[in-house]
Amino acid sequence: MAQVEFLFPIPVYIEEDLIDEKENKLLHDRIRQLSSSIPKGGKEWNCNTFTSKDTYDLRDDKTFSNVINKVTHHVNAFAKTYASDWEYKLGTGWFNVSQKNSYQEYHNHADSSFSAVYYVSLPPGSGEIVFRSGEDNMQSLRGMVEYNRINSTYWGFEPVERSLMIFRSSLQHMVKMGINKKPRISLALNY
Repeated sequence: MAQVEFLFPIPVYIEEDLIDEKENKLLHDRIRQLSSSIPKGGKEWNCNTFTSKDTYDLRDDKTFSNVINKVTHHVNAFAKTYASDWEYKLGTGWFNVSQKNSYQEYHNHADSSFSAVYYVSLPPGSGEIVFRSGEDNMQSLRGMVEYNRINSTYWGFEPVERSLMIFRSSLQHMVKMGINKKPRISLALNY
């Protein structure tokens, strides 16, 4: 009898309501304050999103301590899905502030095992996060009746505010251009 085996699955871990609204507001306000007082980072990127990558280390700011601890807990829980009992620790972390028409091109996070995104603010019209498989440059399947998580080479998520997404750092991802009128704010954390 024929059987289907799944090789090299690509799991994405999602946790909603990571922190309460009060703490989330503190993060929001701190990021808005910082984004008007520190230089833009991420010089290697070709996007128009404000990022504190390489200009501000979240590990040095106590405002982010609790959320970092919670994300670290979830990263280590997700690592068990891979049968890894290593204790992963935060290597780098920054915030992103996306205004209307902001986007982030495809990229991955080299020199890390897991990457996490925590969504501080997601106003209506915010760009969704899109992941792409390594098959995106291969010959497409023909006669597709519908796209699903098995046959797609791209998959987008519309996350919710105060949610967390964790994935392997090698997974290519991007953020679509948003039409949001208020800032879309996220934390990027690499383990």
